[in-house]
Amino acid sequence: MKRIGMFLAVAVLVGTAWVSAAQAATAWYSCTVNAIGLSSGGTLFIQLTDLGGGAAFTTKYFIGPSAITKEMLATGLTAVSSDLNVLVNTDITAGTFPTLNNMYLLK
Repeated sequence: MKRIGMFLAVAVLVGTAWVSAAQAATAWYSCTVNAIGLSSGGTLFIQLTDLGGGAAFTTKYFIGPSAITKEMLATGLTAVSSDLNVLVNTDITAGTFPTLNNMYLLK
């Protein structure tokens, strides 16, 4: 019985650490929109450069989620045409083309 309790305690600890690490990878970045457009398949690609002090990425491509492609396209085009920056939420370590979770215009 003592072994089962120890096993459960370790399992909960490992599970908690894994969830915390997954959540910690997602962050907010202030960015410049360098390029934006749709692929022939309808996937939204957005090239961004981080404006933060650490410059986490430069001219990196991201994908807009299909559920809000039109909204993100409109936001990105507005940023480019108005020379505004955007605030995005993403996990930059999630593959070659990480997905943007949110994108807002910055004044």
